[in-house]
Amino acid sequence: MVGVAGATVIAASAVGLSADGTTGGQPSAGVSKGAVGSHPRRGRSAVINSPQLALQPSLPSYLLPPAGRLSDGEALAAASTTGQLEQASAGENLLSGPNEALHGGWVATGEATVRSVNGTSPGGGELIMTTTGSKSQALWSGSPSNGGLVPATPEAVYTGNARATAGGQAATITPVLAFYNSSGKLLTSLTGQSSEVTSAAPQMLAQVLGFAPLSTSSVALGFVVTGAAKGEQISIEDPTLRAERYAGSAPIEGPLRVVGNQILDRNGSRVILDGFDLYGLQSSAHPPGSLFRQIEEAKAWGANVIRVSLGEQLWLKTSCYYEPDYALVVSQVVKWVTELGMVALLDLHFNSVTPCTPPGQQMMADYPGSVNFWSQVASKFKGNPLVAFGLYNEPHGISNKVWLDGGLLLHAPIPYRAAGMQQLYDAVRATGAQNLVMASGLGWARSFPNPKLSGYNIVYSVHAYTCPQVPPPECDTPNPYQAPPILNQWVGPAQSVPVMVTEFGFPDPNSGTYNASVAQFAAAHGWGWIAFALDGTTLGPFDLVSQMPAEGPYEPAPSAMGLVADLIGPGLSGGTVGSGLGSVSPQVANPKPGGKPVAGQAVVKKAGSLIGHELRVHPLAKLHLDTFKASTAQGSAQGCNGLLVHVQDPLDLLARVC
Repeated sequence: MVGVAGATVIAASAVGLSADGTTGGQPSAGVSKGAVGSHPRRGRSAVINSPQLALQPSLPSYLLPPAGRLSDGEALAAASTTGQLEQASAGENLLSGPNEALHGGWVATGEATVRSVNGTSPGGGELIMTTTGSKSQALWSGSPSNGGLVPATPEAVYTGNARATAGGQAATITPVLAFYNSSGKLLTSLTGQSSEVTSAAPQMLAQVLGFAPLSTSSVALGFVVTGAAKGEQISIEDPTLRAERYAGSAPIEGPLRVVGNQILDRNGSRVILDGFDLYGLQSSAHPPGSLFRQIEEAKAWGANVIRVSLGEQLWLKTSCYYEPDYALVVSQVVKWVTELGMVALLDLHFNSVTPCTPPGQQMMADYPGSVNFWSQVASKFKGNPLVAFGLYNEPHGISNKVWLDGGLLLHAPIPYRAAGMQQLYDAVRATGAQNLVMASGLGWARSFPNPKLSGYNIVYSVHAYTCPQVPPPECDTPNPYQAPPILNQWVGPAQSVPVMVTEFGFPDPNSGTYNASVAQFAAAHGWGWIAFALDGTTLGPFDLVSQMPAEGPYEPAPSAMGLVADLIGPGLSGGTVGSGLGSVSPQVANPKPGGKPVAGQAVVKKAGSLIGHELRVHPLAKLHLDTFKASTAQGSAQGCNGLLVHVQDPLDLLARVC
């Protein structure tokens, strides 16, 4: 954990699926017949054969707010949570009092003192913390002992951030959310991404995001400071704490089809697919964790697509690694995903080049195994309009011709005949399946293919990693926190065909900068994205989950907090973390079913550069800026106060002019 000391190791149940596809009550044994070895680019073990341990961040006791027991005469400010979000506007700063001044029982823990002063900017004030020792310090917006806790609603999503300045040497500041029950007991604390702050201009900290546990009654926002010198003053300006109820992503209405470079739903409205990779079924029918819970939580996080990594060797009866219940498990996963209104992207991730050679991620699909796989899988799921087929995960070390038509790979670790993307596509279509088909590019899915596939309803997939194994400084890739230059090579082809970033991630769960930059790039070009990965644990460097309690909502790791904030909407933060866009206040007249478009307005504050961006508008509406004008009729972009919106349907708003 960067900038925060201390961690707690707890045992995590690995709940799998029973033979009938339901959630099993016993921990999985964790032994797999899958591939041995590791992912060649990410170093992830393909076989899990030991009980899982989850590493959950925690804070040293001297940094936590006082959690003293309330006396009989005291009343916790958050004794009742009923209707709290209804009483406050969604996105309202819960830390602002009358006249926009800070309120609450701000308290310093560790070796520090704090005083509050009124701010000059709208929305809050300023906290001045003075360090009195060499230990780490923390500021909290309230505590059970001192008051100031904010009433909170279970399962609502909360975000917090601020601007900060260090008065002397550079300091590291980490935002934290602390959730309490009605007795003032600390239920959990969630840390966001750390930021290094200097004495220069105030710096916006990374946003912390979390879902309130089921027994939550109140919440506090904290800022942990490390590295500050004794006697140094730290300024926290305009701290904000926002909350919003969120029912999950809007359901997708299939069947989906491709028109030009867009994916359209049943009603002809454009669909942008954003979500997460469900990783584990490529090597075992019973991977760690509850598959249903991961799918359910991804929906709650705002995902509308789940990429399910599959293993051909587990599906085919001709394989030495065949697992009899594998197809049943995959069918249950598809049912869970699609009944929640999300797209299930079935991805051929692992295969064996011969029936009994070790499975794993190969240079390319194999013939005839992969062709048979898709014939069977497409036949089974072609009737589900929310299923898409990802032909092969990451072709590499092959020519364009082999990518398209297949061929003999003599230079492979084991010589074999590869199946080409056209053969795999034709196998899907031969079943009568009309579903979306996704084709990854060459060179680990980094290069756009030439020539393209012949067919229809085809989406092209790019994978984006700047640090595929370790984070900086060991990873010396130029600009490792920015979207990689390979994405620029896909901008041209994306003018005529749909493109998605179907896999990306960063090998540090405490950093969300890179993931946000890729999502921002994708949104700016109208592409969907799928982040890596949900894998039933909180252990891996690419894991997006920090806590997965059995009784409450899953909590995103800092690497996923910006992604979740963007999926849920900018109302939580006054601006989306990933894209840096301003807040959107929808005032939309929804048309009657089958009626003509109705005009409405969505005012964009602090708009910045909006060309090509997608803004998510609460509740469950989408605003696509597909023809944004850089200037008004008067020729001045500064005069733009909003966007005129034409409503195509209640979930899809197309902005036409500024």
